[in-house]
Amino acid sequence: MAKDGTRPDAQDARSRISADARKALLVAATAELLFERGFSGTKTRDVTERCGVGTGLLNHYFTWAELRAEAFARIFAEVVAEQFHADVPAPDLLHRYLRTAFAADAIPFLRLWVEATEQAAADRVLATELERAQHALLAGLTGLLTRLVEEEGWNLPDPAGTALRLTATQDGLAGMLLWGFPGLDAERAEAHLRQMLDLERQAGTPPVIPL
Repeated sequence: MAKDGTRPDAQDARSRISADARKALLVAATAELLFERGFSGTKTRDVTERCGVGTGLLNHYFTWAELRAEAFARIFAEVVAEQFHADVPAPDLLHRYLRTAFAADAIPFLRLWVEATEQAAADRVLATELERAQHALLAGLTGLLTRLVEEEGWNLPDPAGTALRLTATQDGLAGMLLWGFPGLDAERAEAHLRQMLDLERQAGTPPVIPL
């Protein structure tokens, strides 16, 4: 029994909760800053100042690479959950996916995704989380297209292959849009993505390419 009358395991539980809360605060603050400023514009000092803690506390729980990667993972886990929510009708999810792919609200996500892709080449921890996010987004889109086949009678013999090609098209158009490619704006990028999907639906029965 401790001096204050509490059992040691109760004290340990309070300590764990407090530690978890501090770690969650650091991850949340880093996610906010990454979303606002990107990887190049976010430093450890920005995080500690926003949380009102010292650098020592941050370093006690995370390396900087771990914290950035976990914050990135949190951002895109929320994207997957929102884009591919199982309780929303599949046609509504598809409409939202296409309508928001290049919208103004999506630009910070696109910038962060492109920057993470560039930085992952030299950051093994970030590369791991980026790969997980890529698989999660691809699985979510594959699941949505599969629902459209099963529930709406769509002609897509290979939903996984279609999802991969759509994702590649979206990533390419996003990069061109961010780089200011002449004549390309969000509306035209969305139209190209929609056309890609229409072509997939009209393609008949292409060979299934193992992923």
